[in-house]
Amino acid sequence: MDKPTFDELIALYTNDPEAFEHLRHALIEMEISDAPPQFQRRLRGLQFQVECAKETSKTPLASCIKLQSMMLASAKELRGVVQYHYGPDTQPHKQKSLTVAESATETNNIIEFIKRTPNS
Repeated sequence: MDKPTFDELIALYTNDPEAFEHLRHALIEMEISDAPPQFQRRLRGLQFQVECAKETSKTPLASCIKLQSMMLASAKELRGVVQYHYGPDTQPHKQKSLTVAESATETNNIIEFIKRTPNS
């Protein structure tokens, strides 16, 4: 199944919301089915949570806010796991990157010799 363009999805939603929902479910199922088997159950559970959030929302905006809140909670949980394993001060994007020479020196324990001048 070819994936529709954004403009095609807008047109479908505007003209036939029921067909849009049918297509949305089919595309989601296709993506979950294409995922590795060990992730499919988790993806189906996550999709169930998304559908529940959508169904219990009174408006599309309320649904969007609920889903954004779910994503934020998940990101905070992931951050907590990272901090648990690597420490609260871990900021990988701010760590000093080593040059090739520094990296080789640190990993191989290379001892640098002092360059002597002819008269020394």
